[in-house]
Amino acid sequence: MNVRGLRLAAWSVLAGAAACAQIVRAHEFKLDSVINAFVKIEPGQAQLVVRAPLYLFKSVKFPVASHVAEPLERGTSIYIDQGYVDARITYPIGSPGSEFAVRTTAGPELGDALKLALRYMPPGEDSRAMVVTGRSGTVALNPTWVRAAAGFIGLGIAHILTGYDHLLFLLCLVIPLRGWRQILSVITVFTVAHSFTLLGSAFNLAPSGKWFPPFVETAIAASIVYMALENIMGVNLARRVLITGLFGLVHGFGFSYGLQENFQFAGTHLLVSLFAFNMGIELGQIMVLAVMLPALAVVRRYVLPGRIGMIILSAIMADTGWHWMIDRADVLWKTPWPRPSAAGLAILALWVAGATGCRRRTGAWRIRSKEIPRGGE
Repeated sequence: MNVRGLRLAAWSVLAGAAACAQIVRAHEFKLDSVINAFVKIEPGQAQLVVRAPLYLFKSVKFPVASHVAEPLERGTSIYIDQGYVDARITYPIGSPGSEFAVRTTAGPELGDALKLALRYMPPGEDSRAMVVTGRSGTVALNPTWVRAAAGFIGLGIAHILTGYDHLLFLLCLVIPLRGWRQILSVITVFTVAHSFTLLGSAFNLAPSGKWFPPFVETAIAASIVYMALENIMGVNLARRVLITGLFGLVHGFGFSYGLQENFQFAGTHLLVSLFAFNMGIELGQIMVLAVMLPALAVVRRYVLPGRIGMIILSAIMADTGWHWMIDRADVLWKTPWPRPSAAGLAILALWVAGATGCRRRTGAWRIRSKEIPRGGE
């Protein structure tokens, strides 16, 4: 019988061993706890080995029936900070080539605070490590390319829909635009630019160090402030296309963080998952614009008509982006900056060359209407 999933019903197996401890010292739950495990696929069976800290079982109601290999001697005391429970679970399988999945149901109330550090060991392949939490749901250990693509498309859509700073930047972009030609030119440049840095980051071409993520987040907030202020001051479409391309490069680094967190679930289909995630970003962007543009048209026509409406909307977004920028800049200021290195300078030169190429490509756009009317009509 083929096994479609390896589910961590390990509580019942671990419970017996924990119940053998006669004295358990009181202990508060640690904020970041890890269960270590590995899954090894062999002919005819799959082995799941789990090691969990004993203090995780403080509030567990144990089943009365369980099998313990070697019961502890009477009177044995275990310090809960130092004790561990080991368990091995054997699953019969029909074929080592089956698709396997794992889902942890341990401590669902703890959310991401309880992690399962898992190493998958398929026959004839390199092992792969991943970290799973109760919120990860069912995770395929060796997904097919179809499942990997579908999963990462969903991740891309979810990432853009929950990325409020990206959504606010999109709104700032389209507020002053009129007609599909203007909207399409700006959105296309944004898409190409952020895809460029997203793909580069996936191949480890992005700057490393703790300073870079808060730098990117601060720059994203700054992009909202700039676009909102430009809406107020007056927009030149050719300049907006160019600036959108440069800010798109920054947003691509922001998108890449959502990819890096989940790349561990791609299995052997890294390239497929990469393009699927980017496709999900674009699909989510289309979904957002499909709602945003009609809603914006209604607001501009009936609620805040004319240029005064554009100024009010842009001022609200500038204020929001400004507060985000200040908060993120404070984090960036407290983060140590890296020392210059040959590798870091090489990566910087690569991205400067890419940004220059992006600038030249965006400058090649033929746009008839150079200036967007100040009246907002």
